[in-house]
Amino acid sequence: MKKSQRTKAGSAATELILEVFRLNGILIKSGGRLVKDLGLTSARWQVIGALALHGETMTVPQVQRRMGLSRQAVQRIANDLVARKWVAFQKFPADKRTQLLQLTAAGRDVLSTRQNVRLIGSMRSVKPSGLRKLLMPPNC
Repeated sequence: MKKSQRTKAGSAATELILEVFRLNGILIKSGGRLVKDLGLTSARWQVIGALALHGETMTVPQVQRRMGLSRQAVQRIANDLVARKWVAFQKFPADKRTQLLQLTAAGRDVLSTRQNVRLIGSMRSVKPSGLRKLLMPPNC
């Protein structure tokens, strides 16, 4: 489509969508840096955080739908979290083929306020003008 054929509203919507995608990428990279010392990645943080926010028990498809990730990605991350003992698989009474992911005490500890005080403290000290520097990956 030629640029002259685009409407102002269509161009604005496209710009907004592309900006949201760019910000999502920045948040994922920055989130990974912020939680690296806890042994988390952005992907692990998304899955374990979804469990914590939902009430600590969900199926892989439920996490997938809630977080907008692929089912295969959530399954791979879940297996990794189980290996770290942050999450456990439990039987799902409604469907024998499906397992529940359950946050363990160790998983709750990773997300605990005690361990995240540094993260929260560092965010509180950031002025709005410094937020871009905090979130932007190096070399951007």
